[in-house]
Amino acid sequence: MPGLEDALNLAYKILARCALSEKAMRERLAKKKVAGETLESVIAKLKGMKLLSDRALAENMAQSRVKNRLLGNVRIERDLIQRGIPRDIVQRAVR
Repeated sequence: MPGLEDALNLAYKILARCALSEKAMRERLAKKKVAGETLESVIAKLKGMKLLSDRALAENMAQSRVKNRLLGNVRIERDLIQRGIPRDIVQRAVR
């Protein structure tokens, strides 16, 4: 099992490839066998550094999709909710 520093480095590498919701990051770290307490510490640290934010992710994704009119609001909401972003955050982001 990775220690805190190894788990943080892993999280940085994951975020360098793509932005994730908190739920998705938890799932990715859990698959890499990051233990519960270490996982929670990594999540807290990433949130504290503003590298992991469901609100920012939802707003950016909604803005991009609305701006480019790739999808309608209902579809955008559904996609964001499926990514594990809480419904209230998604609804505010789409508005």
